[in-house]
Amino acid sequence: MDALPPDEREVVGLVFYNGWTQGRIATPFNVDERTIRRRWASACEKLRDTVGDVKL
Repeated sequence: MDALPPDEREVVGLVFYNGWTQGRIATPFNVDERTIRRRWASACEKLRDTVGDVKL
């Protein structure tokens, strides 16, 4: 997580740890929900590259 840019780290924290929806995150940051989706996708890709594709 520490290797992610701050905006992506914030999105991951709010989604993963707090269970917020992407729409809920977009509102306080005054950005479009699509921006949050892009940040989430980018963060997931970076994390996947770091830890590998984990099957649960």
